[in-house]
Amino acid sequence: MYYTIGIEKPGEEGRKISFKREFTREEQDKFLEYTKYLGLHFNNKNLYKSMVKNGEELENFLEEIKNKDSSQIGNPDYVIFESNRLLMNYLSMFRSYVDHISCSLSKIFDSNTKEQFVKFTHRVYDNRFEYRFLSRLRNFAQHFGVPINSLISNQYGNHVAIDRDNLLIYEGWSSVKEEIKKMEEIIPVQSIAYRMNETIKILYLFVMNFYAEGIVESIKWINLLEEELGGEAILTVSDSFEEFKSGNFKLQTLNYQEYVNAVHDLNENPDINIDITQI
Repeated sequence: MYYTIGIEKPGEEGRKISFKREFTREEQDKFLEYTKYLGLHFNNKNLYKSMVKNGEELENFLEEIKNKDSSQIGNPDYVIFESNRLLMNYLSMFRSYVDHISCSLSKIFDSNTKEQFVKFTHRVYDNRFEYRFLSRLRNFAQHFGVPINSLISNQYGNHVAIDRDNLLIYEGWSSVKEEIKKMEEIIPVQSIAYRMNETIKILYLFVMNFYAEGIVESIKWINLLEEELGGEAILTVSDSFEEFKSGNFKLQTLNYQEYVNAVHDLNENPDINIDITQI
């Protein structure tokens, strides 16, 4: 592959590229490294947002049926089916977040970084009941049966629920089993996703610490390139020098704005305070 770097200039006939020089092998490697940090941020954010969205869909459905007349909510079997579908989507996304982030950290950094994340999830597991419960409930749903098995209508509205004694038949609860024994016989489902989303946000913000410095270094590097070139940098990618000279190449941006957007996300973490104007 052959790479050059230049700047994009406005022209009367549309985009005009001013080619400056060859993009060196060392620069290609650096660009690839920084792209991995940005990709990790996208992965972390998108998985987190997907889980939040799945949880909101579940909670919105439960809220929708709550205040309806029993004649309006339709077949009870359908309500239970749909509630289970939404809950199991949520539980699946929970597992996907933990597994995908562990794998990404191992690939981009090393096994030690992955182990730091795994240890942190263990701390969250120990300190947050909803994390322990839903982690084990996900295993229940995968290996034993659907969790939600009743629809209750009373003076407080319509609610789907989980039968505690049915859960206790399952042997895979570990120490969580004793906690389940102390729960109500009929376990309400509403609000469980909202509480869990708060816990998953703790993981989302924690993971940022692994790549925040890389995002800042990426912006510094692009700024230096653009200072050298005198404008917004853009790459050309072709199969060979001959193909480039023939005009057969593709354009690729350095995604500067995406790194800036990532900094805004990173600043959601109270332990991270990046002044973009000082980079």
